[in-house]
Amino acid sequence: TVKSTAALAAQGAAWRVTRAGAEIEKLAIRAGDRRIDEPRVVATAAGIFHPGTGRIDVSSGEILSTTLSLRTGGLSWMPAAGDQPPDLPALAERLRGKAQWRAHAGRLASWVVPARTLAAWPVGGELSGMFEVADTAAGINLLVEMTGTQLSVARATAAGRAGGPAQTVWSEPEARLALEITRPAGTAGAEDLLVDRCGIESSTVAISARGRVQDWSGERLVELEGTAAYDWGQVSRLVEPWT
Repeated sequence: TVKSTAALAAQGAAWRVTRAGAEIEKLAIRAGDRRIDEPRVVATAAGIFHPGTGRIDVSSGEILSTTLSLRTGGLSWMPAAGDQPPDLPALAERLRGKAQWRAHAGRLASWVVPARTLAAWPVGGELSGMFEVADTAAGINLLVEMTGTQLSVARATAAGRAGGPAQTVWSEPEARLALEITRPAGTAGAEDLLVDRCGIESSTVAISARGRVQDWSGERLVELEGTAAYDWGQVSRLVEPWT
């Protein structure tokens, strides 16, 4: 069930949205073994819509649900040309601006992890971060920063499946991720991306590297050079649900 309102005003060939809001009740989406269940989703926004090009400039916006919150003070979106697939380079061509987000790790995992795997290996913790896409002298730059707190992966024992506590097999008080990627200037449609920075900091693993991704739409060959330190006992417990 969707309820929405909007206040619009003509501004030349564009429409200025002074206030827009929507509420979605009992949202349910199924995609194979993945699922999204949100009791209530609330969204608000203000900005400008350009009918001629389809461009949307959001001056302020917010999306709130039990799983995810997303806020922006400036974001621009340009629709894809033709049947352009929504991969990373295509998104970088179409999006500009910055946004902050916060999510519940367990509920967010149900969006991307099969339900059977998640039931056997429950995930916990909180995630927060930001992303920014900007034009620089070197090209289109994507920066992603994320912090996870009280992250955990548990094994659902027989007692756990019956409603008792699951056994924690991996936990992380705090983990940080930073990723910066550039699509070089003057290479629209090119298949190579530069990895300016790739960093992970936690008690389980620490990585600092840079490099490139070649043939993004094909083999997606990743070449990184840097340093890595890890606790193999912790790493092996973390990857066990998927190996």
